[in-house]
Amino acid sequence: MKQIVLFLFLASAAILAGACGATGQSSGSYQVLIIGGDETLSGAFSDFAGSGGPVGELRYIADPEEARKEFPKYSFEEVPAIFIFETGGSEMKKLMLETNEVEEAQAFLEGKD
Repeated sequence: MKQIVLFLFLASAAILAGACGATGQSSGSYQVLIIGGDETLSGAFSDFAGSGGPVGELRYIADPEEARKEFPKYSFEEVPAIFIFETGGSEMKKLMLETNEVEEAQAFLEGKD
């Protein structure tokens, strides 16, 4: 009987601790896709992709035509084109921001970690 009570107590404590520690967005809940422009642009987002940061995947595609083939759903005229997606696990779920401005994309991510 004591073992059952102890098990229930520990299970309840684990569930409560998980619920209290949960916040709006978990780390790595965004994917940043950079198309064209200077390859060093991905470095502008490296701080957000570190351990515990909001960016789970950072991807750079140098050739805009290659990006158009791979992502035909998303159109862009100017490069660099920066897309930030909310992810569910590892796949892109929802486009949150589309911009050509690095500073705008960084500002979006700053409040997410």
